Amino acid sequence: ILGDIVREGFDCLDPLDPHDGIDLQLVKERYGDRMALRGGISSHIGLMSEEELREHVLDRLRVGAPGGGYVLMSAGGVPSEMPRSRVLYYKQLLRRLREYPRRAR
Repeated sequence: ILGDIVREGFDCLDPLDPHDGIDLQLVKERYGDRMALRGGISSHIGLMSEEELREHVLDRLRVGAPGGGYVLMSAGGVPSEMPRSRVLYYKQLLRRLREYPRRAR
């Protein structure tokens, strides 16, 4: 179905939640040169430790960032069960990483 979406001329695919079975790497390889990709951060981040959250965000950047066209964001916003301390950590982490380096494909 993603091929149909690209052929129809959509500019961006969102939210790319890994828990919905979306493989960001596969989508990036197949369609990343024809449309922007937005999302990739799991809707289950509220259950992750700080280290798991950091690794998850870094992994999403490793996959989505090369060549540009990727907007890092949560598939479902900030979950209500996420402790305030982790919300603040997540916010600081994203601020530090938002200017990711891009390399040409």
